[in-house]
Amino acid sequence: MFKDIWEHRLSQGAAQKAALGAELIKIERQASQLLDRIVETDVVSVINAYEARFRKLEADKLAVAEKLATSGRPARTFDDALRNSLMFLASPWKLWESGQVESRQAVLKLAFSGPLTYQRNED
Repeated sequence: MFKDIWEHRLSQGAAQKAALGAELIKIERQASQLLDRIVETDVVSVINAYEARFRKLEADKLAVAEKLATSGRPARTFDDALRNSLMFLASPWKLWESGQVESRQAVLKLAFSGPLTYQRNED
């Protein structure tokens, strides 16, 4: 089951990477068209507007390129993720006893289906 989920996440990452690649190509094409328009135009106000739009496209291009560089790769290997999951399932108490707030929150989220309920001033 863990392997199936892992494979599904990898395919989602590959699809996201393909979509980002297509978006990057689209932005580059728009930037190229905008440069052609800037060259053909003589009106200063129109040139300024085109240049502002071109700067925005370049910023978008950098953001998409950065996302593309980091997407599609899992943060850990399959073996590391599986080992950590099995260690948690073997003994969630060890993770709880680590004392880290993030670890305790993870234990609560993984061990219980919903938030814990309690009543004040009752044993």
